[in-house]
Amino acid sequence: MHVKASSSIGRFEMRACIGKAMPGSGCATSKRMVRVERRNRCAKLKPVPLTWNQSRKKIEFPRVQSLAREESLEATKNVKIGFIGGGQMTEAIVRAFVVTMCIPPENVWVHDRNENRREVFRKLGVNVPQGGSVEIGKTCDAIVLSVKPQKVMVAMKELAGLMDETKILYSVVAGLSIEKMQAQFPDARVIRLMPNTPVSVRCGVVGYSVGSSTKEGDLLLTDALFSAAGMAVQVQEYQLDALTGVSGSGPAYMFLALEAMADGGVAAGLPRALSLRIAAQTMKGAAEMVLQENGAEPLTHPAILKDKVASPAGTTIEGVTTLEKHGFRSSLIEAVKAAAARSYALGGD
Repeated sequence: MHVKASSSIGRFEMRACIGKAMPGSGCATSKRMVRVERRNRCAKLKPVPLTWNQSRKKIEFPRVQSLAREESLEATKNVKIGFIGGGQMTEAIVRAFVVTMCIPPENVWVHDRNENRREVFRKLGVNVPQGGSVEIGKTCDAIVLSVKPQKVMVAMKELAGLMDETKILYSVVAGLSIEKMQAQFPDARVIRLMPNTPVSVRCGVVGYSVGSSTKEGDLLLTDALFSAAGMAVQVQEYQLDALTGVSGSGPAYMFLALEAMADGGVAAGLPRALSLRIAAQTMKGAAEMVLQENGAEPLTHPAILKDKVASPAGTTIEGVTTLEKHGFRSSLIEAVKAAAARSYALGGD
């Protein structure tokens, strides 16, 4: 049986020859492989196995990455990136770069006014320039503003005259809009970032929005760079407040839920250390099930997975009923809305 499908990313054409008979498929050919070809280009990727989804009675194709994305991953190794501000978020991102080697340490620059923070980055093997922000502006292809909001105007003044159309200017500064960045640097390609704290364990979310002067390659580069810290997602700038409410503030909600679960385990008779550990592993496992269930896109709805756990008249549905009685879901919804509203208000200050 020959199956033909097309991907809209990178103008790929995929042809699959399924070999081994799959349940209910009626297919009994001898080979099982996938060959991916790009139109008008003799580029082949390694064979990738297909999977048979018995419940849907269909072949599940693997997600095909475009050659453009692969090329962008290779291109990160040649990019010189500099951070102005060496706080905890910068450290988390730089550690992700170093561990994953998406950028060689010698291509990373960090400037901070605090000597103790500079020493942290020296130990990571990255550049800590004597010339500070000015040297970073002259040397690097991409510059990340990562200072406190009250210090950002000083940092931008130090970059005056250095940010031309060849430079990408990133910002993780709360409340610093793309419009404000473009007003200061009209020629630069500006991109606003919104990372969360789990980037420190390379399991974070980095939301980003782009200015009008950015190019397609800038998006691919941004995705390739910050995927090293977890998941990079592009959103419209007005959606960054909502993203802050979910992923930016979300870890705190999860920590509260985790603490409460662990306390419940203690109340039910478990030692505290053990209760906390198994509660944390349970939360991690549940998240992985949503992200990896069948490798599906879109993701499997959490309600479907919840129903698989909740047996009739069992322990889980009893617990879920108690959560519903006490407004668990509505409390989380209101928390996200409140955090998003606060983010919006801060941006207007």
